Formats: sequence, C-alpha cells, structure tokens
Amino acid sequence: MKLGLGTAQFGQAYGIANKLESVSAETATAIISSAASNHIDLIDTASCYGDCELLLGLANVSNFEVVTKLPGLPENTSNPAQWAREMIAGSLHRLNIPSVSGLHLHRPSEILGIHGDLLYQTLSNEKAAGRISKLGISVYSPDELETIMQRYPFDLVQVPCNIIDRRFIESGWFERLKTANVEVHVRSVFLQGLLLMKTLPVYFDRWQEKFQNWHEWLADNSKDPVDACLGFLKAIPQIDRIIVGAVSVAQLEHIARCFQQSTGYQIPDIASTDEALVNPSLWQLS
Repeated sequence: MKLGLGTAQFGQAYGIANKLESVSAETATAIISSAASNHIDLIDTASCYGDCELLLGLANVSNFEVVTKLPGLPENTSNPAQWAREMIAGSLHRLNIPSVSGLHLHRPSEILGIHGDLLYQTLSNEKAAGRISKLGISVYSPDELETIMQRYPFDLVQVPCNIIDRRFIESGWFERLKTANVEVHVRSVFLQGLLLMKTLPVYFDRWQEKFQNWHEWLADNSKDPVDACLGFLKAIPQIDRIIVGAVSVAQLEHIARCFQQSTGYQIPDIASTDEALVNPSLWQLS
C-alpha cells in the first residue's frame, strides 16, 4: 500500500476545509517535489481540474506514475471515438509525457450509454498503442460499480472510502476487486477535510452523534485525526493506493509522516450509508 498525490486543489478550490481558491503554481511545484522526497510516486489528476495538467507538465512529472481522467462526453459529439482520442492526446501534451499509468472515466455511467461499446473499444485501442497502461473507472457507489463491472473489465478502480463511508468495505467489493486482480485506489480519505475539522457547518448537525464519538475517540486515544484516518485504511490489505491532497508542503509532509507511523486502528463504528453525508456533491452548505 502506497500514497498517491491528488491534485484537485492545484486547479480549483476543493475541499470543505480548504479556504484557498486554488494552490499557486509555485506551491504546487514545491508540493510535487516534496512528494518525490517522501517516496510518493503517483499523481492523480484530471483534465477538468482547471489548468492542473498544464501545471504538472511544467513541473516535470516524468518520474511519477500519472493517472488522469477522461472528461464527460459532450452531448453534441458526433464522433465519440475521435473525441476520446483527442482528449487523451491533449492530456498527454499538457502533462508533457508520452503515456499515462492510468486513465479513469470521470463519468463512468457513460460507459453504459449508447456510445459505451465504442468508448471502451477506443480506450482499449489507446491502451494497446501504449498511451495508457491501465483502464480505470472512478465510481461513487457499490451499485454503480456492480453495474459497470458486469459489462466491462477494468484494470483500475478508484472509490471513496473513509471511517464514515465504509460502503465498499461492507459490500465486499475490495475482496472482489483483489480477486479479479484489479488495482484499488481510494479517495476522500478525510471526507474532503470534514474529518479533520473540530467545528462543522450547521448542515452536519443531524449527524452530530457520529462526529462527537469520533472526536471523543481521538481525545481518549491521543490520536491525530490524519493519523487515525490513514491508519483505518492501512488495516485494509486490498487497497493499493490512498490518494491524498495537500495545499502546502507542510500539510503533505504531515500526511506522509502519519502514513509511515500509523499501524492500523479499530475506529468506533460511526459508519453511514446516508448519501447526504457520504457524497460531498450533495452537501448543502449555503
């Protein structure tokens, strides 16, 4: 199990605890350098993260494994295969690398639509040509993964997982993916920073008991929340990569230290399957 550097913060404001609009190019370059120094050898990005791919290309990420995402298919696209090839070529050009370690579908449900077979074949051709090493999907729920994996095989799957969102653990998907020799990456390990915050927005009052139990456990065990979140995931042997983001070198170095030190913790059962909590896109914060 290794860390991977997520870069959503490089091109846009991202995360409930992030008060910055986005990470500056200078800071992003310093974070990338720090990642290398801390033995983080994978970068996770996407063409829809603002200018993130371009910034990474300028920072030279040729010594990293790079995983990016294919954006959503425009509704008026008359030639999906050509569009996909152009999107991949554009990402490689901006990243300034000849190939990517992995390519996720950012809207995985599109593979089930009328262009699904054509898209999958096009991506398979790009893989055969050496521009992609692993075909992947970034999904949001076990049901979504079930539907897609019944139809197409993938090499790589990225899912949300943290001490509250345990759906992919409890559904048995991690074991199934490992049995199928599929690489597993997890994101949202801090629930977009929510698990690191002591004072939460009013929206989360309905789950107050869960967060109270979490913070009481941290206090009783003298644990850093970053350490505990990573330790929880380190106890799951089927996970290959934990994708983490940072807005400063100090933040990334703290995460890297916690990852090295954490040994796997039994966190209190504060799990939830409530989409209004585990899916940040549904949070109503204003």
